[in-house]
Parts: sequence; structure tokens; C-alpha cells
Amino acid sequence: MHAKIALLSAVSFLTSSVVAWGFEGHSAVGYVADHWIKNETKTARDYLLPTGWNFNRSATWADEIKTGPQAASYAWSFALHYIDAADVTPLDTNSTTPLDCEVKFPRDSFGGINIVDAIRNYTTRLETGKYNLSWEQRSEAVRFLTHFLGDVTQPLHTCGKLVGGNTFFVNWENSTTYTYNGKPAPYQLHYIWDFSMPEKDIKGAKRESLVFREIGKTDFAGLASWADNFNNSLDLWHQWLLNSTLPGGVWHDEAPSWYDATTPLNWAQDANDLNCGKVWDKTLLSGNGTYSANDLSGAYYQQNYMQIRKQLAKGGYRLAKYMDLVLANQPLSDNVTDSSSSSPNATSSTGSPSATSSLTPSAKSAAFHLGSGVAASAAVLAGVVAFLV
Repeated sequence: MHAKIALLSAVSFLTSSVVAWGFEGHSAVGYVADHWIKNETKTARDYLLPTGWNFNRSATWADEIKTGPQAASYAWSFALHYIDAADVTPLDTNSTTPLDCEVKFPRDSFGGINIVDAIRNYTTRLETGKYNLSWEQRSEAVRFLTHFLGDVTQPLHTCGKLVGGNTFFVNWENSTTYTYNGKPAPYQLHYIWDFSMPEKDIKGAKRESLVFREIGKTDFAGLASWADNFNNSLDLWHQWLLNSTLPGGVWHDEAPSWYDATTPLNWAQDANDLNCGKVWDKTLLSGNGTYSANDLSGAYYQQNYMQIRKQLAKGGYRLAKYMDLVLANQPLSDNVTDSSSSSPNATSSTGSPSATSSLTPSAKSAAFHLGSGVAASAAVLAGVVAFLV
């Protein structure tokens, strides 16, 4: 979700779309990564995360802290989940205004408060701070990275149009609203990408054979028997996404290109490209404006559900390769005390805290987490934080 939507106080219901990709999507990214990482990376992962955690678990953490007792302490992080590229989408183009979907720096950077710089800076904290940052600080960096590498594959997290689709309202399965916290909330384009389309896919809704033409194959290399019906099983859906990257999988040959010679900016651009095509499809969204009368659970879903699978598989594969690099040679001990953390469990040199550990850095500033280059933006973010809190 775009944290800036909180500034739209007159439309308070928008805060219902608070989790990018949803639990299902982020856990899928972590699941794929857990199966691709090297053994050395698994050792570092197991030390730097609470006992019993893996990337499947940590990938959802950065959304979980948006609610509950930690929300106020972590409000500064909400704007790090996206970047608002000033795209000219198919809904905006005309004879004098061509399509233009590109993440541009510094135009779209918001002074360093964005997902691209967040990935860069948490990477730096792990790579250069491995000997002088505490377990709590390094663990927090891992948790954010496992989440942000999923967020950056969601095309509407790289697009500023209508607040990343949060103010583009749609129909879904013959309804304009869904129930959120016991109250009706309007379906938004962003919401159906995060939740509705992945959930429909997991439920095993009947699909058209169009998918076989889209991927250029006549079968799923042994997966076809259940590819179209996960029967509401998250485990089967996760396994399909992992298998798609393994030998014989639909994207196995392509997967190395998802990571090789790429950077967080390239990853954001890769997702952003979809905003000039499938995401803002003018025909399926029925024109310009801020509302689509079409039911997007039909042709629009058919066009995009396989792309969503691919984006999540990308996120998981990239996360694995990235963590193999970033977590290499991480010390598996902690002699540093993080005085700014209020975690109730001290970290010993023999292992990580239990899964009940909480990180609530209420005294930490945005500049502390984002690096020295964004001190000026901290004041801007403080205004957002003040509103959110």
C-alpha cells in the first residue's frame, strides 16, 4: 500500500489496502527464496532471524508492523514500500502524449524515501555494518529486505498514477465493495492486485487456455495436472511457484535473467514496465478516469493472473540470489548492544532470540535507517509520520 494515501483523510477507507501482495504473495516470495539459497546463507538466515523463522516467515513482517502496538514506532517505514513513478499509462496517452513508464531519479525518489533507496540502504547496513551493528539492527535489515524484494515486483508499487491505483475504483465479482473490519470498503485496482487476483488463483477458479499461448508452451512440464486447480491450498500454490523456477519449470530457463547484472532500480523498472501494458489496459478498464465499470474478475483477471505468478516467482528467485550475496560472511555472533532498541530479549553469542522478540525502535530516526544522504527528507517524512500516528 502507498503510505501517502493516509494523507487523503477525507477518504479514510483507503487505509484498508495496507498489505502489498498480501500474506499469500509475500510468503510465496519467501518460500521460493528458502528453497534456492545456499547452505551458508541458510546458516546466516537462521542466526539473524528469530528462532524458528525463515524467509517465508520474515517476508510478511514489514506489513505486520503497520498495525498493532508497533505501528507508531515503525510509522517512518511505511513510505519505503513503494516508489511513485510519474508514468503516462494507456489511460493517459493521446495523440500528443505518448506512453512513458519509467522510474526516474531524482524525479521519483522523494529525496530518498522510496523502496529503491530502502533496499540499497538496508543492504549497506548489512554489508558495512556486519561488525558494528547489533543483532537487532541486522535482523531488522534482513526482515525489511525480504519484504521489499517482494514489494518491488508489484507493478503498482512502482507507479504513482492515482496513488498506485488506490484511487482507481473497480468492480470485482459483481460487487464494488468488500468487507474490511466489518465495514464495506471499495474495491481498488491496487487491492485486487494485492489480494483479489492471487486469492482467486489459489481458490482454483477455472481458467481459459489462453495461458498456454501466453507462455508459449503446451504443458507445464508435469505440472499441468494441477496447474489450474490449487483447491484453495496455499501450499500447492507456493509449490507451483517454486517449481516454475526449477529444472523443467515454465520459467527455469528465464530465471537467471531476473537477477543477473540487475540492481534495485532495474527491478523497479522491470515491474514498472507493466504499467504501460497489462496493468492499465485501457480496453479492459473501459477508458479514462478513476473508475472501471467492467468486472475485473473476468477478462482482466485472465490476462493478469499468470503475470502475478511470474512476478512472485521473480521476487523469490531474486531474494535468494541477493541474500546469497548480502549475507555472505555475516558474523554469527553479536557483541554489540543496540541501546536504541527496546527488544526484551538480549542476544547471546550462541544464537538468535526467540520468535517472541519484538523490535520497537521508537527512538530511531528515518535518517538513521535510510543513510546520510536523506537527512533533508527526514523532516518531510516526519510530517507524514505525524499524520499517520
